[in-house]
Amino acid sequence: MSSRMTDHYSHRWASLPQMSALPLLTLFSLILAPRDQAYRQTEQPQSVSPLEVRVTKPLLWEEGYLKVGIDRTNHSPAPLYLPDMGTYVSLAVSEAGTETAKGEEIRWVNLHGVTDIVSWQAKPVAPQITIHDDYYFGSSVAVVNLKKETRREIPLRGKLRVDAFYFLSEEDWQKNKSWHVGVETSGEHFNPWRPPDALRPQSTTTYVEIPCHEVGCNAVCNKPPMVFPGEHRLVPDFYSIDDKAKALGKALNDELARKPPACSEDVQPTQ
Repeated sequence: MSSRMTDHYSHRWASLPQMSALPLLTLFSLILAPRDQAYRQTEQPQSVSPLEVRVTKPLLWEEGYLKVGIDRTNHSPAPLYLPDMGTYVSLAVSEAGTETAKGEEIRWVNLHGVTDIVSWQAKPVAPQITIHDDYYFGSSVAVVNLKKETRREIPLRGKLRVDAFYFLSEEDWQKNKSWHVGVETSGEHFNPWRPPDALRPQSTTTYVEIPCHEVGCNAVCNKPPMVFPGEHRLVPDFYSIDDKAKALGKALNDELARKPPACSEDVQPTQ
C-alpha cells in the first residue's frame, strides 16, 4: 500500500491488550482473513442500494501510481452511517492449481481496507451528500506465503472491486460497535471480523478495469495476475525486510516468466 494513500483509522492493534496474548500465527490469520467478505451482510445491486459507490473518472497511471477516485453517495431519505473502515479495494487474481487440488479461477487480494490500524467508529452522511476519496496504488502488490516463507510482487492489472459499507441507522452502528468493544475487552480469543450476521453492516459493490501499464505486455495487460495457493497480502508486511523470503519469491516469478504467455509476471521485490 502506498504511503500516499489516505486512511482515516483511529485505533491500533497494539492498543488492544488481549491481542498481545494471541499466538503470532493466530494474529496473522485474523489479519489475512477475507474480512470484506466475512464482514458483508448483503451485497445489494447498486440500483436499489441506498448507498451508491462509483469510480469517478477513468483510472489513470500518474508517476508510477494508479489513481483511483471513489464517490460514495447517500440516496436514502435518512442519514446513513459510514464506518471509518468503510471502503475496501481489492484486485482480482487467478490462483494456480497444485498437484493435489485445483486452484480458484478468480479470488481477490485486498489493496486497501485490510490494515493493522482499526476503528469501529462511523460518521453520519446526510441524504444526497457525496463523500469523495482518492487512493494511490503502486504498480505491484506483495503477496506472502507464511508456510513456505516466500514474498513476491505481482503486477497491478486486470480488475478492481470496490466495496463500500454502511449502516442504515445510528442504532445499527452502535450495536456493531458495542459488540466489538465487548469482545475486545473480554480477554478471549476472537475474530473481530466476524460479528453475528444481524450486526454486520450492509454493502454495495462496483468493479472497474485497470488500464494497461506494463510496457510491451498489451496482450495480457488485462489478465489477472497469478497467485499460488496460500499466498495473501500480509498486514503488516513483516517479510518486506526478509531477504530470504524475497529471494524465494523472485525465484517463483522467474519460473513464471519462463512459461507462456511471453509477457513476464516478474516484478522485482521492493527493497
